[in-house]
Amino acid sequence: MSDAVPAFRTPDSEGWLVLSNRIPRLGNETPMLLERMLALIDLSYPPLCLTLGSISSDDMDDFLDDYKTLTGVDVTIIDLWDLNYQETIAAVSKAGFVILAGGLALDWVMQIDPDGLGQSAADFLHKDRLIMVIGSISASLGSWVYSPLEGDTKPGLNWIPDAMVLPDQDAPMKDENVRAWLREHGRAYAIGLSHDAIFALGSKGQVDVWSVAQPVIALGKGWSEA
Repeated sequence: MSDAVPAFRTPDSEGWLVLSNRIPRLGNETPMLLERMLALIDLSYPPLCLTLGSISSDDMDDFLDDYKTLTGVDVTIIDLWDLNYQETIAAVSKAGFVILAGGLALDWVMQIDPDGLGQSAADFLHKDRLIMVIGSISASLGSWVYSPLEGDTKPGLNWIPDAMVLPDQDAPMKDENVRAWLREHGRAYAIGLSHDAIFALGSKGQVDVWSVAQPVIALGKGWSEA
């Protein structure tokens, strides 16, 4: 694990937050991911997969099957459209490993932080829980959610304060809107997740990459002036 890095932080919590740009496999293809997960997940608590709508795909089925093979435990799947926030947190509180997958980034923001109070980070990232966010919904995790098609930003979950997470992006500074945003928000930064990148953040500012592919970080100009 790396040492703490001041730019990267999650709200006060005890858990780890993992961003995976793609549905990974657990095994020889991703030895770093498997090693870190088994070291951090409390296997005395059951695993949980939270979705917004269907996540049915061969890749997701393989990932969940891999986890069961390694741990001997089935992953319970719950569609958040069927729960209110209190019911969601009740389910999360019983889990040691929580996967978030499916749906749209802004739908996740509205579903688990509709009032914009930011309470969801502390509720989810509690007592050494590991949260893995898979795919394009990782864009919901920063202070802002960026829409490349519309070229604008909307409030995010703020699980990664001052950040904008950019799935499927290995060159954030090529986007003029991202460059303009970084100029406007000097102490902010963008996290570009390339195709197979897996990026992990600990509660005390630890930063780790659990994949061969590297995330690309673009810092606002305020960091050079610090």
